[in-house]
Amino acid sequence: MPRVPTYDNFQTTPGALPGVRVNAPNVPGAGELAAAQGREIAAKISNAGEALGRYAAKEQQEANDLRVGDAMNQMVASRATLQAEALSLRGRNALERPDGQSLPDEYVTKVKTEHDGIAKTLANEAQRRAFKQQSDQLMNQMRGSLTGHMVEQQRVFRTDTQKATIETAVNQAALLWGDTEIRGQSMGAIRAAVDVLAQDGGWDDKAREAALSEDVSPLHIGVMSGIIQSGNASGARAYYEENSASMTLQARANMQGVIKEAGDVQTAETTADTVWQEVGPQTGNDAVRIFDMEKELRVRLKDNPDAMTKGLAALRQRAQAFNAQQSEANAAGINGVYAQMDQGVPMSRIMRSDAWLTLPPKSRHEITKSLEAEAATRESRAAAAESRAATREARQERMNLLRNGDAYLTATDPEVLARMSRGQVEAMRAKFGLEA
Repeated sequence: MPRVPTYDNFQTTPGALPGVRVNAPNVPGAGELAAAQGREIAAKISNAGEALGRYAAKEQQEANDLRVGDAMNQMVASRATLQAEALSLRGRNALERPDGQSLPDEYVTKVKTEHDGIAKTLANEAQRRAFKQQSDQLMNQMRGSLTGHMVEQQRVFRTDTQKATIETAVNQAALLWGDTEIRGQSMGAIRAAVDVLAQDGGWDDKAREAALSEDVSPLHIGVMSGIIQSGNASGARAYYEENSASMTLQARANMQGVIKEAGDVQTAETTADTVWQEVGPQTGNDAVRIFDMEKELRVRLKDNPDAMTKGLAALRQRAQAFNAQQSEANAAGINGVYAQMDQGVPMSRIMRSDAWLTLPPKSRHEITKSLEAEAATRESRAAAAESRAATREARQERMNLLRNGDAYLTATDPEVLARMSRGQVEAMRAKFGLEA
């Protein structure tokens, strides 16, 4: 039987044909007939070999196509994964690669590495040649796509750079709001960045002006916020009037409210300070006349209800703080007076000290009352002590008399007394008690 080419063997082996014996009849012209038969058989054998060769070649081609198709499937899958990864890189990341290669070169090289690995699995040169031809087309297509992506990302990076320039300029002006030169530089940087964006985007003048207003509004807001925080609401108002034309309508509306609020706070605080100085307490022990102060503030701010409300709150805060301070100061003064007392300082000297003189009359009166109460308590205790002592002495004399009753009766006998001197009689007090 003939051998057909297989997946791993691309050779053919012709089979042996059955022997043919030609016996020419012994007739006139037999030699010519035998020769004709031989030529016919040889032609048939040649045709059969050609058919088998064509069959083997066809089988070989189909096997090659199958292997190349499988290899290309792997190649397409790898290309799709790597290309998707490359296309996900945006802006600077797509333009500045870590290894210094361009994005197309980097990822085509990665695909080429995949190609080389797959090519090693192919069985013959024909397969590798066909695989390379198709892979080259695939990689060229990928290179073109990534080159277009790089061009697009160049535009994206350019746009991102201009936006970053605008953001940096806004932050710089907000931080250094008091430096007019810095503010001018920031405004110039924003205008230049907007011009680039307008050129790249093909904007008309109206679109450019709208974008410029959108980008400079945060700068103006930052500057005015800094001025307001410094306590200069009127300065913020002047800046607004000078620059509001270049701001968006929304930014203008917002800042009008902010500036008015800041102005009301400033007016309220200033008026509250003035009223406090004129009507409020003048010394540390004066009373806080909150009603009188509020009445005066209402008169002065009658045309500005918001400022009036804030001013009243400011006065009450001052009153609360003053009362708290007064209480602390009085407590410190009282403690100082008692500390001197504990040290034995005479009251006449204490009453000339700063600690005593800074106390309100009520506190001095209470201290005086407490001292008088203490003195009365001491006198009461002394009288009680004396009374207890006298009681003890009387009790002791009665006990002495009771214990020496017989001797007392003897001593009081007139005959015995007649023999005793007055001094002897007085000496018996220790024995019988003074009363006896």
